[in-house]
Amino acid sequence: MTDDPDVLIGQLMERDNDVRVNRKVYGNDHPLVVAAEQAFQQQREKVRKALVAPQVEVLHVRDPDSSCSIAVWVNGVETRDFAEVDSDPGAGYMRSDWDEHTRSIEANEKLSEAFRAAAVAERDGTESQYIKEDET
Repeated sequence: MTDDPDVLIGQLMERDNDVRVNRKVYGNDHPLVVAAEQAFQQQREKVRKALVAPQVEVLHVRDPDSSCSIAVWVNGVETRDFAEVDSDPGAGYMRSDWDEHTRSIEANEKLSEAFRAAAVAERDGTESQYIKEDET
């Protein structure tokens, strides 16, 4: 069983076709028509769930000696179309670099307003022993 919306919609169209064909051949009350209609309704509910409440899974892999990587699946299908913002005040940041990156997140209109607000709130005012103040 898949949660891929494209596959689910294709299956829904097949069920709809089954209902139409069976109605033409047998009429509305025939058991095959009733069964096809039930299958159509069940498939429609699967499509609705996949589109209304998608399952999002994130795999975050951290290499302590290098960078991190992230992979994302939506309804069981891996996607490369996702936004990622790093909020790890690890060693080596200067305050001006940290603040500049935060402002770039805030200005990135490709991100939703809600995502930008959450990312900026997470970064704003971050105090860390690893973020060094700029020398004047």
